Amino acid sequence: MTYRRSSPCSETPGDPAAPPTASSQSVDVIRSEERLRTGVQRVPVERVRVSTRLVTETRTVTVQVQREKLVVERVAIPAGGDADVHRSHPTAKQGEPVVEMVLREEVPEVLTRVVPVERVRVYVDRVAGTEQVSAAVRREEVELTDSRDASAAGAILGD
Repeated sequence: MTYRRSSPCSETPGDPAAPPTASSQSVDVIRSEERLRTGVQRVPVERVRVSTRLVTETRTVTVQVQREKLVVERVAIPAGGDADVHRSHPTAKQGEPVVEMVLREEVPEVLTRVVPVERVRVYVDRVAGTEQVSAAVRREEVELTDSRDASAAGAILGD
């Protein structure tokens, strides 16, 4: 609190830091208070790393396959017909196979290939909002305490 004494009869101004005296005509009191100022500060909150990872999953796919099957067709020989089995194969000997065949089958073949399927874009977006802040501020109040009665104090202040 700062005091300032003013005297209309005095030619020299009083010391603003001096407390009021009994001969003063009036006393000016400068009251101060704190003001709340707000601002923002950017602070790091979180570090984010963007990466890809490989996940293995099992997929089941139905594949159509074919295989060769040996079919033996038996034909009855008519009565009185030629029963020579090896007639069409003169080189076949007794006990040796007459015909040799290779049977084949298809088996599923699994191949994998890496293909791009999606583009993922990561960026920072600023979202604006408001927040309420509260802080305690102090202020001065002017108070007069005098040992004399209230009517005399009022007369000193000029009431």
